Amino acid sequence: YADPIAGAPDPLSGSLRLALAPDGEHLLVAGGGGFLLRYRRDVFAGGLSFEQQVATDASNPGLAAAAGIAVSSDGRHVLIASASTSTPPLTVYSRRAPDPRFAFVERDRQGDALAGGGTLPGLTAVSDVVVSADGEHVYAISLQDHTLVAFTRNSTKGLDAATAGQHLSSTLRTTRKAAAASRG
Repeated sequence: YADPIAGAPDPLSGSLRLALAPDGEHLLVAGGGGFLLRYRRDVFAGGLSFEQQVATDASNPGLAAAAGIAVSSDGRHVLIASASTSTPPLTVYSRRAPDPRFAFVERDRQGDALAGGGTLPGLTAVSDVVVSADGEHVYAISLQDHTLVAFTRNSTKGLDAATAGQHLSSTLRTTRKAAAASRG
């Protein structure tokens, strides 16, 4: 392994999470130190070659304390769960074609306004994120808030300034108390 950016801290140290794009073409690495790396994968031999590094800054928030990473089933979006209480807990990036470079789409956090009124609850220090196989839903879990939050995913929104922040819509929040009550 060679540092992708000379003189930069080693992004492959510390807590790391991996995700493979559905087409198998890219391996993505989210580092707790605030990095998102993209490696091109040789689909026949399995070898990797470095292509891109994104670091936490004003235009790429939510990479610090990465605790989970998921790629949508259509391969168009990458979701990062952050366990930090000071950074956005759920951040969405697009993989733009034909050369899928990362581009910030939106961040979702506790207190965000909801379309039907109210605010998004239970989304502090997210420990993991997953996308349903059909790509229609996203689920995030917060161990700090003891909640599981479900989102509906709109794959065509959030790709430009006119639809920024409209990629995910909160649909359900389940708390530990609700789960315990259902057990009887």
